[in-house]
Amino acid sequence: MRVSRSPSEIRVRRLVLVTGHEDPTKHELQVDWAKLGGLKNTTLAIYMGMSRLRDIMAGFQSGGLGPDTPAVVVRWASLGRQCSVTATVSTLEDAVTKAGLTAPSVIFVGDVVQHQEAVDWFEHLSLFGKRVTIPRTRDGNSGLRQRLEQLGAEVVELPLINVVPDVDKHMVVEIFSELGTYDWIVFSSANGVKVFFEQFDKAYDDIRALGLLRWEMRRCGRLKSVG
Repeated sequence: MRVSRSPSEIRVRRLVLVTGHEDPTKHELQVDWAKLGGLKNTTLAIYMGMSRLRDIMAGFQSGGLGPDTPAVVVRWASLGRQCSVTATVSTLEDAVTKAGLTAPSVIFVGDVVQHQEAVDWFEHLSLFGKRVTIPRTRDGNSGLRQRLEQLGAEVVELPLINVVPDVDKHMVVEIFSELGTYDWIVFSSANGVKVFFEQFDKAYDDIRALGLLRWEMRRCGRLKSVG
């Protein structure tokens, strides 16, 4: 695609979002593709229009939209499997067919498409196109999931572990009554922190009841979340 103007020269005054799923056999159609094609300084965004892509592009051109107007189809937008094809209004359908793009996709038409290469940071992230499965419990997923998604991965949560407290009430009373004689409490997991304070809150109103204990958390920062 040949760019005739620099991105700084492009001025778009309006954005039109329209469905492309309207049944062409209806008695009266609500979407006038030719009229939309006659709009100036406009970006057209068509969703659910892949099955009628050729007809829609032809309608735009019949309304006066130039055949060399930039156009792009984006599939699975914002997900790690996002892919796109850039062409022109007259060549988009053939380019999409060649690339094998199908629904769900969004079609964009207008000079703003010329920005595609300049702002296409998402498809260049280090984990873009990768699908990552997290087999941890959902409570421990949020931070890891966020980091992976920021790197472009599509994250699938598949919890394979369910942590269930097995607490002996008599032992809890005995342990809590002797905690004041210890110098350190060391946790080895976030789940241990969670269960400990769930039981502690049932017996005490103030953490200062534990006295001058020192705390250590191995391999997890959950201690900060409980103060």
